[in-house]
Amino acid sequence: MTRQPDDHASAAAAPGVLQFGDFTLDPRRFELHRGPDLLHLQPKTFDLLHHLLRHADRVVEKDELLAAVWPGVVVTEHSLTRCIKDLRKALDDDAGAPRYIETVARRGYRMLVQPQARAAEPKQTAAATELAAATDHAAAGMASAAAVSHASAADTSLPPRITLRRAWPWALGALALVAALLVALVGRSPPLPSASIAVLPFDNLGIGDDAQAFADGLAEDLLERFAQLPRLQVVARTSSFAFRGEKEDIKRIAQALGVVWVLEGSVRRDASRLLVNVQLVDARSGYRAWTGRYERALADLFELQDEIARSVAAQVLQKIDPDTSLPDAHRSASVDAWQDFMLARELFHRRTQDWRARALDALERAVAREPDFARAQALLGIVLALSEGRVDKDRPPGAAQAAVQHALQIDPRLGLAHAAQGLLLMNAGDAVGADAALQRALALDPLFTTAHNWRAIALLSLGRMAQADAQIDAGLRLDPLNPVLLGNRAVALQREGQLDDAQRAFERMLQLPARPVGAYYSLTQLALDRGQLVEALRWTAAIARDGAARWGTLAEVPLLPVLVRLGLDQEAERRLAALPYDKLPPAVFRALSDALLRLGRHGQADAVAQALVARGARMPTWWPVHRAQALFLQGQVSEGMAALQAMAPGVNIHSTRELADLALAQAWARRGESDPATSAASREALQRVVDQGEAGELGRNNPEAMALHALALAMSGRDDDALAKLQAARAAGWNDHRWVRNDPRWGRVREQSGFRSLLDAAAADAAAQRGQALRRAASGDTELAAVLPAPAGKP
Repeated sequence: MTRQPDDHASAAAAPGVLQFGDFTLDPRRFELHRGPDLLHLQPKTFDLLHHLLRHADRVVEKDELLAAVWPGVVVTEHSLTRCIKDLRKALDDDAGAPRYIETVARRGYRMLVQPQARAAEPKQTAAATELAAATDHAAAGMASAAAVSHASAADTSLPPRITLRRAWPWALGALALVAALLVALVGRSPPLPSASIAVLPFDNLGIGDDAQAFADGLAEDLLERFAQLPRLQVVARTSSFAFRGEKEDIKRIAQALGVVWVLEGSVRRDASRLLVNVQLVDARSGYRAWTGRYERALADLFELQDEIARSVAAQVLQKIDPDTSLPDAHRSASVDAWQDFMLARELFHRRTQDWRARALDALERAVAREPDFARAQALLGIVLALSEGRVDKDRPPGAAQAAVQHALQIDPRLGLAHAAQGLLLMNAGDAVGADAALQRALALDPLFTTAHNWRAIALLSLGRMAQADAQIDAGLRLDPLNPVLLGNRAVALQREGQLDDAQRAFERMLQLPARPVGAYYSLTQLALDRGQLVEALRWTAAIARDGAARWGTLAEVPLLPVLVRLGLDQEAERRLAALPYDKLPPAVFRALSDALLRLGRHGQADAVAQALVARGARMPTWWPVHRAQALFLQGQVSEGMAALQAMAPGVNIHSTRELADLALAQAWARRGESDPATSAASREALQRVVDQGEAGELGRNNPEAMALHALALAMSGRDDDALAKLQAARAAGWNDHRWVRNDPRWGRVREQSGFRSLLDAAAADAAAQRGQALRRAASGDTELAAVLPAPAGKP
């Protein structure tokens, strides 16, 4: 059994700057310095060093380190060993003759030096100065349009924490808010509103997942009750719960969240009794302003929630009476039904691998106990909409719509029900109706930040990118650490051509409490877009390394198209042969198909897609476009057109570049058709992509987007313009020559000598980067060596 950190460990937490040897560690800034030099550590390696330093007076056992550094995640000791190895490399420490970290056989590790605590430097570090400048720039009003990830919009759990797509945004850094958050951590946050509160997840003193869901549900219900008070500013759940288990520095947490008050507590529940301890902390002073201890019958849960909410509101707002009635709560009449709903809601938030089936079971129990429980009916509709084709249960057509309509009839002022209706309308292709429903949902329940994301998707479907961007910003004001919103905001920077800012935003995401792995995917795609193949290889190596214990060889799939772009075909083929195709999840199909198409294995790309469909997998909504591309490359135009026609109406392809892919695929499939209406639609689709390219909507200053624009020009018969645009893309770093060589849509442009010379130059660039990567691996770069073929003569 994995041991949790003990009380001594918690008490020993030291949030300040720590000095040891030549090194200085600042946990508030996530920085490790050696003298004046800033060293780079991976987030988990940084956490490991911090924990060892905080407990330098003793041997820290392996189980404790696993629990502290990877909370709530099952990992093997291999992850710990790898982090120790990386840490020793950063500290220039020798395992055989250690100066800093000693291995205690079969137990754990011990720091050989005692760190000295010291105050932070009054001057900002270079990193802090950079962040401050970024924040000032953001505050001046950087305009950008959000490209919202379909994967995060409809569902983000395929497979656990791996969701791949053309732009790979995650759901997932927003420069303005990430920079503001991190500047807050280094002491440059603006004055905080006095009536502002965050509710941290309550400690679960019971046993089992349902007990944890109960504790989280109690805290989230209180959060929702506070949100109904018009004078109280409340931080949404995702951001508040990001600090689970990190309560040693309430001031730091409050600054990061932009609040003055923090509510924390603990819950113990048995069959019929409930023990709740809560305390309200004034983060300005760090003192408890109010505490409450309640022991009640479980049946009195709702009355207890209201009592706690009134008492806290009286302290924070100061001018209301503790006996003041609160706005009506959207709650059940049955505590048992409420507990089922809480479990389902927690599963919806966490999105573990089996969340759909378990959430549906819990919700069906809730509505069986209480058919008129509106929140359970609304969430049932959402989960059904997100689970179609993935859960082995026979349900009548329209079950999701029936549940949502029932919820709206019971409680027409329930924001969750209107959000569910918006999701259903969006899936049906009615973006206008979805927008109206989601606006209503957010007016009633602005803290349901998933609805902010869904509305941004609807707005993008309508071509209203500026409004979509504003909607993302509105969600981030309430939920500043929401990884999906942060990732989408960073992609907006990417589209606007602020590529350096986008890169910094994605990298800063890795320093946030949630540290979403999707940021690695976004950084990979950003590097590919800029033609930085070695950098892309490094990011995908991190994915393969960190995901190996959980996903095995499937963690290598994002690596495959990068290897092919580098011309390392044999290494890509070797890894392709080892993949368990019978276990391949749909979410990695995009990266796998990219690799296969660039290798010229068009038939296999199509066969993989067909096998997934035959297996009953629910494919991502963009997959027919990719399949059509594979068919077109084989000359099977009619079959490719059939694949496009099989797409459901209103599919959620909301990246502008994916929409452009779709338009170009449809135009190619319809070429030569005699139907005037179809021919006109084809010409309009082509012109739309051309116009988007001219306006920078495909990705301003983005070499890959320039190449897509060039393809649209070629398909429009503007051969000279197409070649000029592709040359501009090449000058900006584009080097994806493998795809272009095989794509017949370039038409007559392919016959021009300038076109062939350009592809040769791109191939030479890729070869040069391949040599650079191999040299680095051979000279001791272990990160690259792990994913590159061994030099000849070596094992």
